[in-house]
This record gives sequence, C-alpha cells and structure tokens, in this order.
Amino acid sequence: MFIRSAVVILGALALSAVQAQSGPFQEGVHFERIEPAQPTYAAPGKVEVIEVFSYSCHACAATQPAVDSWKKSMPAEVQFSYLPAVFHPSWEVTARGYFAAEALGLLEKSHQASFDANFKVNKPLTSADDVAKLYAGFGSSVDEIKKVMSGFAVNTRIQRARKQIMAYGVDSTPTLIVNGKWRVKSGNAVGSHQGMFNVVNYLVQREAAAAKPAAAAAGG
Repeated sequence: MFIRSAVVILGALALSAVQAQSGPFQEGVHFERIEPAQPTYAAPGKVEVIEVFSYSCHACAATQPAVDSWKKSMPAEVQFSYLPAVFHPSWEVTARGYFAAEALGLLEKSHQASFDANFKVNKPLTSADDVAKLYAGFGSSVDEIKKVMSGFAVNTRIQRARKQIMAYGVDSTPTLIVNGKWRVKSGNAVGSHQGMFNVVNYLVQREAAAAKPAAAAAGG
C-alpha cells in the first residue's frame, strides 16, 4: 500500500510539474508559433500585441467589444496596435481609411464607427467617397481625407502591411500577434472572444518574464 501510494504521489507531482511548465495553454492548440520570428516595433521593456483585422470582417466587428474591454485592463507591459488586412481588393479601401484616420488623428472616433457603418447602420464603406464622408464628421474634410488615403505615406503603409501580414503567416481575421512570435486566432481552441485575450495575457507574461534575464545580462 505504501509503495503504491508513493508511486501515485510521485506521479501526481510529476504531472503537476509538467502542467506548471507548459502552462494553461498549449502551442499548436491555443496559439501558433511564427517562424521565423518577426521584428517588433515596441518600446524597450514592452511586449508588442497587434490585432490584424478588417472593417469589412464581421468576426472582427463581433470581437471589437472584447478588444475594448481587454485594452482597459491589459498588462502594463503591452504596447498594442491595429494592423488592417488587405486579403481582398474590396478590403483595401477601409485599410486606407484606417491609415488615413491614424495620420489625421481621427482614429479614436472613426474606429468603431467604421464597423458600425458596415454592420449596424447598413452604410457599407465600399469606396473612398464612403470612407471620406463618414470620417469628415470627426474633424477633417472629405477632400483632405481622400488626399491622404491616396497619398504616398498611406501607399507605403499598405505595402508594408501586406508584407507584415504575410510574414506573420496570418490567413484569417481577427488574429492577434504577440511579440512577433505567436499567433492567436479565433480558430484556435480558445472558446470565446475573451478566450483569445486569456491566451494573449499568458503569452505576454511569458515574453515579459523571458525578457527580464536578458535585460539583466545586458545591463551587467
């Protein structure tokens, strides 16, 4: 009895050790590795989290409330940003709208409004005129918005976004990219929109913990 009990206890301890090492989420099940890992643009000491999305994506619109909720309580180490996808020619106009709004300081007001136009008020953004007319209500002019949307800076951002998304291996939206190393998407076994962010928080903690010894070594 004693020997059998000891074996059971040792087995349980070994299992606990394995679970502690692997954590509550598993690579290949809840998140995917990006190979090769991509450079990040986060400030020193920060963990970069990017949502690859489209205003033309219904799933992205449905996920946005969870994004907003998470941003209010996201880990202090996170530097968050959006990256519009251009998987289809029809998606490019809203991607250009995103970058134009960012450049013009309209993004805080235009972001949710863009989803609402496509999926709530039945005024889909299918042309530069559609986007400019909507965004003009947030502090710019139709002509200025259209000019920025077709300008060199936005053209450059569109091309860079295409290359980034391809390098990340993103094939669906929404997808969350953590520190250029990990993909988390709704197709993973995450259970819910909030589940995606539970996985992201786990990966952020891992990345932040891994960065501390490296920073200490560099400082020493």
